[in-house]
Amino acid sequence: TAEQHCQQGRPDQAARIYQAVLAQDPDNNWARLALAASLKAMLRLEEAAHHYELAIQTDPSIAAAHNNLGNIYKDLLQHEAAERCFKRALELEPDSALALQNLGGVYSEQGRAAEAIDAYRQALHIKPDYAKAHHHLAFTKRHDQVDDDVKAMERLYASARLSPDDRCHLAFGLGKAYDDLGLYQQAFGYFAEGNRLKHQLDNHPLAHTLRLIEAIRGMRCNFSPAQIPPDRPGDPIPIFLVGMPRSGTSLTEQILANHSMVHAMGELPTLGELLFSSVGNFPHGLLQLDHEAWRQLGSKYLDHVRRLSGGSAFITDKMPFNFLYTGFIRLMLPQAIIVDCRRNALDTCLSCFKCNVVERSEVYTGNLVELGMCYQQYRSLMEHWHQQLPGWITTTSYEDLVSIPQQTIGRLLKACGLSPEEDCLQFRGSQRTVATASALQIRQPIHGKSVHAWKHYANELQPLRAIVGEDQ
Repeated sequence: TAEQHCQQGRPDQAARIYQAVLAQDPDNNWARLALAASLKAMLRLEEAAHHYELAIQTDPSIAAAHNNLGNIYKDLLQHEAAERCFKRALELEPDSALALQNLGGVYSEQGRAAEAIDAYRQALHIKPDYAKAHHHLAFTKRHDQVDDDVKAMERLYASARLSPDDRCHLAFGLGKAYDDLGLYQQAFGYFAEGNRLKHQLDNHPLAHTLRLIEAIRGMRCNFSPAQIPPDRPGDPIPIFLVGMPRSGTSLTEQILANHSMVHAMGELPTLGELLFSSVGNFPHGLLQLDHEAWRQLGSKYLDHVRRLSGGSAFITDKMPFNFLYTGFIRLMLPQAIIVDCRRNALDTCLSCFKCNVVERSEVYTGNLVELGMCYQQYRSLMEHWHQQLPGWITTTSYEDLVSIPQQTIGRLLKACGLSPEEDCLQFRGSQRTVATASALQIRQPIHGKSVHAWKHYANELQPLRAIVGEDQ
């Protein structure tokens, strides 16, 4: 049945069944809502939103439909629309802790920290054991004492009835609180437990990603001029910000987003999806694609981003793991600009270790050794792309952005073909939506507090230090 396909991770097969039901019975709202959920699971977000909208037109009283539509708008970075949906869900169900938690997420990504904190507190008033709301509250506020919020997390964390997922959320929330307080040994204990639980819950083991990186590094692409398609005049020029997560991609995008010619699009899954779906034997099958096939893939990407670019001449795509596809971007989109965002290896890996990302993410892991291995593989693959495409990739340093921002931003703009603009130096004041774990940090004044933050955890990070060293 369709529900079994969904439960077993086959949303594409479930969607086909629901589409067949709707072909026979277009007014079947249950099937339409189920189809929308299946499409969202397949990351076909615009189609999913369309079907939720149709379902709401049929029956506007379904709070869950408004809530789910809000989540899709949030993923599409349409935060005003998402806010309207969550507020409508709350009008229909005022005691919906879920809608309040989601509304808090929208506020947080817009830099509206006080409103986000209020929404999380309202959710916790309704549902005191809502671990995810505790976690998000902890990451939205700055802790200066073991206050009632921390004590509430500790009491709940001590409960024997918690699910592994809830315990995972609380562990990261408590780790964040104790990190704020400078109690690093206690913080690391919570981060380690959160990562252990996350590692158990993860359906995408890092070993698979490490094998993928190794396979791509062994491929030899044909970068001859005859293989590379021509530019398409009139299309936005993509600027891909790649690197390890937590390496400064959000900070770099925030700087570029303040330029008058740039539209920031956040972390787009589009590129990886196009490449993965283009061949049966991924990644090796990509070597069989000819000039025309690469041109068509590039056109599909450009068609997608052009609809969302607002007519801007440049767009940014900051999906960090696109570093895998750097060479393929050259074959698809020769006009594209690649910016490799670098940060100290230990700071990068520690920041990953401290961040709970519950969605699929190829490099987050509960194992410090694996995390170090992934960082090394990332550096190795980028060196491979630098050798294959000399002079095409721009590298920028997080530490330089923090310590010498004016010079570093000037070099970044020049590398991207952008004229200097004063607003790019005032990026910290931007209220642009930022849909990552860095949403609140990058709005703070420039400081060096996170440079060499790993030293607070020097003893605990010995397994990682043995792999990546201290100077990268």
